[in-house]
Amino acid sequence: MLVDSIKSFRAILGSRANYVVHTDDPRHVKRYLRGIADVFAFSDYHNPSFATFTGPTWGKWCPCPRLAPGDLEVHVDADVFLLAEPVEIFTLLDSRNKMKYLVLEEFKGESWQRGCFADMIPSSVPFINAGLFAQGPNGDISESMQTQYDWWLSKRHLLKETFHDEQGALTLAIANDFETGYADVLPKDRYVIISPRSNREISSLEGLVLFHATHPDHPAYHRFKNIVRGVGR
Repeated sequence: MLVDSIKSFRAILGSRANYVVHTDDPRHVKRYLRGIADVFAFSDYHNPSFATFTGPTWGKWCPCPRLAPGDLEVHVDADVFLLAEPVEIFTLLDSRNKMKYLVLEEFKGESWQRGCFADMIPSSVPFINAGLFAQGPNGDISESMQTQYDWWLSKRHLLKETFHDEQGALTLAIANDFETGYADVLPKDRYVIISPRSNREISSLEGLVLFHATHPDHPAYHRFKNIVRGVGR
């Protein structure tokens, strides 16, 4: 699935992007990826943060939330697939655009999707899905995200951990940016979540820019993987 995800981005973006994977087992991952992305160990970085790899998905931000300050940087999960030119994301490169962050929107927002941070997030903030997070040249989530992680670590012994704590932390980290117009959600008719509880009626990927195949078994990936493998051909 990771191979197909990277290849889908390469098929659309080609050499315009750098493709990076971080892992605790670079030798194993390199063997699978066969040169389609640069592979680094978490330990390659001095004092990596977010090194929690059980429970909430903090590890997706390890070693740090901003790898290339000043560039357009997009963090994606391994079950996210690009199908067409992501023109909305590229608007972050426009110097006339004050937007710093773009993120997926949940199919249907519910409080459990924010984990232990749910009660701290203003009701006006959209329900986001952390499967894709884009930072424009003027954006840097590092400090705000580190604040949420540090709080979570300090309260961990008191909390009932949930899988979605990290997603709630990201939401809280950019809550003020939503209020001030520096963050927005991507159009969810073009950037979609497909799972047994989200857009399950979708039978064609035509007209979509990207999809996130959530759910533990990723059924949407298995249903559409042959189409994904044909992207750009």
